[in-house]
Amino acid sequence: MVTVYDYVVSNMEKHDDGTFFTECRGIVLCCIFHPSQLLLISGGDDSQIKIWDLISKTCVATLQAHFSAVTSLSISNDGWTLLSGGRDGVVVLWNLKDYSKVATIPVYEAIECVAVLPNDMIPATDGIVFATGGEKGVVKCWRSDTAKCISEDLPSMPKASTAGSIVELCITSPGHSFSIAAATQDCRILLLELEQSKIGLYRQFIGNNDEVTDLRFVTGSDRLAVATNGEHIHIFDTNTLGCLDTLSGHKEAVLALDYLENHQGRKLLASGSKDTTVRLWDLTESGKALCLAMGTGHVSAVTAIAFCRKRDSNFLISGGADKLLRVWDMSNIGDSKGPITLPAISAIPAHEKDINAVCVAPNDQFVASGSQDKTIKVWKLPDLTPVHVFRGHKRGIWSVAFSPVDQALVSASGDKTIKLWNLKDGSCLRTFEGHVSSVLRVNFLSAGAQIMSSGADGLMKLWNIRTAEAIATFDAHEDKVWALALGSDHGDIAASGGSDGSIAIWRDCTEADRANAAKEAEAIAIQEQELENAVFDGEWKQAASLAIDMGRPGQLLNVVKKATNFSKDSGDSILVEVVKSLDSDQLKKTLEYCREWNAHSKNCSSAQVMLHAIFSVNSKQDLLSIHGFDGILEGIEAYTNRHRSRVDRLIRSSYILDYILGVMGALTPVMNDDTSNENRKDDLIITPEDDPVRDKTKKEKRSKRKRKNVQ
Repeated sequence: MVTVYDYVVSNMEKHDDGTFFTECRGIVLCCIFHPSQLLLISGGDDSQIKIWDLISKTCVATLQAHFSAVTSLSISNDGWTLLSGGRDGVVVLWNLKDYSKVATIPVYEAIECVAVLPNDMIPATDGIVFATGGEKGVVKCWRSDTAKCISEDLPSMPKASTAGSIVELCITSPGHSFSIAAATQDCRILLLELEQSKIGLYRQFIGNNDEVTDLRFVTGSDRLAVATNGEHIHIFDTNTLGCLDTLSGHKEAVLALDYLENHQGRKLLASGSKDTTVRLWDLTESGKALCLAMGTGHVSAVTAIAFCRKRDSNFLISGGADKLLRVWDMSNIGDSKGPITLPAISAIPAHEKDINAVCVAPNDQFVASGSQDKTIKVWKLPDLTPVHVFRGHKRGIWSVAFSPVDQALVSASGDKTIKLWNLKDGSCLRTFEGHVSSVLRVNFLSAGAQIMSSGADGLMKLWNIRTAEAIATFDAHEDKVWALALGSDHGDIAASGGSDGSIAIWRDCTEADRANAAKEAEAIAIQEQELENAVFDGEWKQAASLAIDMGRPGQLLNVVKKATNFSKDSGDSILVEVVKSLDSDQLKKTLEYCREWNAHSKNCSSAQVMLHAIFSVNSKQDLLSIHGFDGILEGIEAYTNRHRSRVDRLIRSSYILDYILGVMGALTPVMNDDTSNENRKDDLIITPEDDPVRDKTKKEKRSKRKRKNVQ
């Protein structure tokens, strides 16, 4: 069914409930409006094309020429020729004047999209030029008059792939840097440019990386090779994360990558795949990656791969799920421009279970392999003679790496631990614990002084080798972090990828953090000096403002105490002026500090003096407008009531002291004139006979005696 709605564009108000065309016998897969006539054209999986009149709301024609689903429709520039593409591998041209078939052009693939090109893109003396895209993942241009393909792929075009079949085409308007935009089934957008009937890739956007299985920095730290669950290898720009190139050749998912720049300056990338092959790529020319060689011999997925470490060496190591460890000879690649066969130097069954990791020593004399059989084995190159077997992990080994400076080896395991091994005697030197799940990748950085690891918990950890403690933990993934690559031995830049399909680029900011910390310390030292100078000079406003801005409640308390003690008479007025100079944020901080001071009897008097100044200057509305004022006031009120009760008890207790001193005759006023003091002494001294408390006691005793006598 096709439903057409009519909208009033002026106010975007719906005009009716829609027109329903229900004569379709199958699922409608595509539809298009005629550019000048009130016609709607639809195609579906019933292999029919229907033309609907929008005025009479009826089907005026049914076109039948396809033998499979009609997936795409396009109209010529003059509006009188209809092009239809289907999964039967043909494009049919129709005359819209009499609804007759004009021509059938075989394109030899299931078509998902067809689009007519403007006349100025590829001029044609006669006929129509159109582009098609389908299951092969290639955009082709055709001429209707000759029924031939007139386009040629430039080297920058990605190779055909069933996973990357073209599902949509869009022709751009003049003035753009690209001519055609194509969407693929594996969530890519290809921006294509036409150069004299040649189609090249202008830019590529990767919408979904799926699960990242491995990655390596190539041609410096500004390029990153990424392997995912697909058969393609993508080259990304680390600054923009834009896809620069796509390497096609593997038939199944790529599981392992490694990179080497040899003594000839050739930039080589090695890849291992589930299709049991090893491929060697030349990345020397940007945008023109070339497969140099292919190695066959594994009988199961190639899960680990590693180049030699020295630039003048010519071998490659691979390990697979078939438990085999193979050494490949690269000396015959020379100036090869096409894939040749890599010969194997040696191959042995190295483990009892799948090999998950291989690593070559810096001197190219040894290779280490880690397996699901919980062991790490070190082999002598090139004949793969066994040297050491390291046992100690409780689960399978996922990653191994040689130290760049010491005779040591580090391993990561599914038992959540990382172990550092001594290559001389095979002993375990350190065990690093901190991950809460399997540790999947590990590598040395900072010239062998630190270790970087990633795990199935989605975390990355930086370890200090001497203390075996985690220095930092980085969280950027939501699932397992399968891939971890360093841009250099110093670890200035790193990249990680995982099951969540995301790629994270990490840069070492240690020096920047140190510089920022030094600047902050210098700024704090200057502020502290200014604060001390302000207090010394009696600049209470400036001192209070600096103390609040620096977040120093103790310094502010000191300012309040010194301002209060500076002058007993003018202390309150000084604090009032200080409060007037505070903005709302500073006032809120001051209230919070007063709440903390008020909680201690030692500082409560200073808090009360400051609160008195605040409440004197600010109105009720101003205070209530402060966010969180109610909570601050509750805390102040609770301790203020305690202090009031304590002061009241002290005042009542002081009356006893007055009485005792009075009885002792010690309460004598200080007079300026000694003579007058002696004359008034007898009048001021309280005698026992004049003591009102004693008289009251005598009266009570007399009343008790009278009651006894009456009884």
